[in-house]
Amino acid sequence: MVTCEYNCGKPEKKDQPNIMTTDETLEELWNRIVTSLKEEVTPAQYEGFLRHIRPVKQEGPNVHISVPSSFIKDGIEKGLKRAIIRQFQLALEVPVYLFIQIEPNDVKLPQLGESVHDVSANLVNLNPKYRMEYYVVGPTNRFAHAAALAVIKGPGLVYNPLFLWGPVGVGKTHLMQAIGHQILRDHPKRKAMYVTAEVFTSECIDAIREQTTNEFQKKYRTIDLLLIDDVPFFERTEVIQEAFFHTFNELYQKGKQIVLTSDRPPQALNKLQDRLVNRFESGLTADIKPPDLETREAILRELADRQGITIDLEPLQYLAEQFTSNIRELEGSFNRVTAFASLNHQRITVDLIESVLEDIRKKGKKRPPSADSITVCVAEHYHLRREDLLSRRQDHEVILPRQVAMYLMYELAGLTLKQIGQHFGKKDHSTVIHACEKVRKKLEEDSSLEQDIKVLRLRFKESTRET
Repeated sequence: MVTCEYNCGKPEKKDQPNIMTTDETLEELWNRIVTSLKEEVTPAQYEGFLRHIRPVKQEGPNVHISVPSSFIKDGIEKGLKRAIIRQFQLALEVPVYLFIQIEPNDVKLPQLGESVHDVSANLVNLNPKYRMEYYVVGPTNRFAHAAALAVIKGPGLVYNPLFLWGPVGVGKTHLMQAIGHQILRDHPKRKAMYVTAEVFTSECIDAIREQTTNEFQKKYRTIDLLLIDDVPFFERTEVIQEAFFHTFNELYQKGKQIVLTSDRPPQALNKLQDRLVNRFESGLTADIKPPDLETREAILRELADRQGITIDLEPLQYLAEQFTSNIRELEGSFNRVTAFASLNHQRITVDLIESVLEDIRKKGKKRPPSADSITVCVAEHYHLRREDLLSRRQDHEVILPRQVAMYLMYELAGLTLKQIGQHFGKKDHSTVIHACEKVRKKLEEDSSLEQDIKVLRLRFKESTRET
């Protein structure tokens, strides 16, 4: 258990009598204080920090509270601690000493593999790990997080639909499911459904084949919250787009909340019906970019706190530096390192991390190619210079190779549209979207370009292999 003491510069006093009112429990006192605090804190502070505090005990002027992670503890210490102490002092009419302890297992969550239906009949297909208290906020996802909090506060009233997009592994699914968890926590009688677009497609096809479309429609059109992951999958089938359009419309007209995720913004989904794209754009579109180094460190610290693992700053920073774009890879490597350390009774060090990651690389794990390596490879393939692709030339000889390079950077390197645009001389992100769509469309009709892409992918596979 980790504790943090705040004592106003005075020594802690022992064996003081309890100074709450005779019939008031600590929980009732805390509820009174929270009611007062909600008047002076922002919604983000309440949702992100205050709501996760649990009162533990009060002995005279010594008040003990617990939080589920050091991330939340740090946020309270930086922005809420003095306000909490002030409210306790107003309620108790004496100086207060506040102790914050981290107890990761305060909240009883379903175990992995346990059916969520055993926990709540309304909590459908949500991963118990993907909760708002475990979502680390940084500069690259702050807007999306704020939008999610607004949706939680008023489901179906604002930002409907909420369209979250960004490259693979940046936390879109986590934030989407966290919205579901929190809405069901705040409104236990509401019904939610989380599915991937692929599962929705499969179920729709089965319903058509088995003539059970009424049951399918009832399942998806009588809920309060619909969470659809990976909507670009709908581009594959016109019939499914039609079914989803009518499902979307009915829920929207009833004021039910819809949240969607994608690896591209709505306007880049050029194989979707225009009316679907228009529906997606009618709400709020929020992009999530790969986390910066500080956020990646916070993610690792939160994981360590949740699992009760001790890790020093140096190895934590080293691990955070190894994965720049994909949170899933970062978390997977962290779990592998901590499992290896635990099984071998070793302390987590930089040397240990290097050893474990080297073992991963020997099994074929590769780091994504850099923007510059892609530029060089594409230029060489088309018998151009690197400088040609980065120049302002607009002749046909250069335009297609440049678009191919942008496409491969987005597909293989996990870079954001803005990062790719910056690499090519501060081009606008819409230019990158246009380039990617041009290549995707051309791939359908040009077998020579398809062969070029295959050859380039193979070159990256070989050139990025760790030895």
